[in-house]
Amino acid sequence: GINAEFQNTLKEHSQNPISMFLKEIPKLRDVEEDRAKKKLEYEFFRNKVLELRKDPPKDSTRIPRNEQILENWRVELWKSTETNKAAVSALYSQGKQVLDRAVLVLIQTTGNFVHSSAGCLKQHLFNIKLPVYPQGSVLVPAPLPPNPLPPFQQPMLVA
Repeated sequence: GINAEFQNTLKEHSQNPISMFLKEIPKLRDVEEDRAKKKLEYEFFRNKVLELRKDPPKDSTRIPRNEQILENWRVELWKSTETNKAAVSALYSQGKQVLDRAVLVLIQTTGNFVHSSAGCLKQHLFNIKLPVYPQGSVLVPAPLPPNPLPPFQQPMLVA
């Protein structure tokens, strides 16, 4: 009936798009792992160049050669960082759109459901009446219970 129609609308236009979006999130892991590997290489050669500069080797070509390798890794790290930023930005935008649409569909579908249900409910609501309330006491009156303490007696004085 009408309930199944609303459930299908929610599933098709809200739940399914969210599920599809969630499948995209793990793809970020590959981009992040690539950046992490390049950062490790960059840091390794950065430290190596710093050490070589601190204590220059006899082979004068080692420092320029390692500086060039360091520069290559710096460029690769930058490219990977930019790729990561682009992937995160795209996923953020996609997620925001998917969630906004899903919430809008949920609100509209709920509104339509309430509106269509209101017609049936309206007939019942107009026939509701308050019960007749009793005028007397709700709690039955009780007689005064006997005094639990015996009457006070003066102690007798012994002469």
